[in-house]
Amino acid sequence: MATLTAWQYQTPLGARAGAVRLRTLVDLEALEVLDAITVTWVQGAHQPRLTPVRPRMPSPVGDHSVLAGLFRRLALDGTPDASDGSLTGLAAVLDGTGITPGFLLEVVDHLAPGHSTLMVLSGTADPETVRPVVERGLAGGGVTLLYADVPDDAAARLGRALGLRFD
Repeated sequence: MATLTAWQYQTPLGARAGAVRLRTLVDLEALEVLDAITVTWVQGAHQPRLTPVRPRMPSPVGDHSVLAGLFRRLALDGTPDASDGSLTGLAAVLDGTGITPGFLLEVVDHLAPGHSTLMVLSGTADPETVRPVVERGLAGGGVTLLYADVPDDAAARLGRALGLRFD
């Protein structure tokens, strides 16, 4: 089973620090990263900035980020909202990917100037190596970890569900 995680930080530089921890896990071969992005929203900016986290493992959808596509649908194309049904509509589009409306709502609720998020779609992991790194990050405070179990082919499913073209 693959996992989608969102590391949500209360500072605009928190996700960058999380990406360093993620790269350490990749270097230790403790985590297979299928896709990863940072979402940074500095005070005064009109919208958040998306940045792919490198190095990434080869993605089932090529050199494109399905997480960037998901995030654009979540935030940059108009923030979905549970009250107007758009979040439910997006969740319906994502049916079969393992991403629930609750997960989407928590990600969107955190989106604000002065915050950042590290989103990671991962495959196989060595829990004995990953756990201490994750716990160190959480012990530092200022971060919330959200996760969703997704199918092994989540990247491809997510790309198809969002209608992303990777030509």
